[in-house]
Amino acid sequence: AAIVVLPSSSISESVNTLAHECRHFVDEILRISGIEDMESSAYISGYVYENAFDVFDIKLKTKKEE
Repeated sequence: AAIVVLPSSSISESVNTLAHECRHFVDEILRISGIEDMESSAYISGYVYENAFDVFDIKLKTKKEE
């Protein structure tokens, strides 16, 4: 499986695209693994999203930084 994320014009667009593509990735992991319960899906999603931010070097501003 591959995730393709191209440069975007805003952080929110980047996050939207990344979440969308990660969802496809997680769905494929669940399908291949035969996992059907929602809690496992949530844990896998959190792990994938957290690591995707690091891989794609997405930096989000906190309220204090704005």
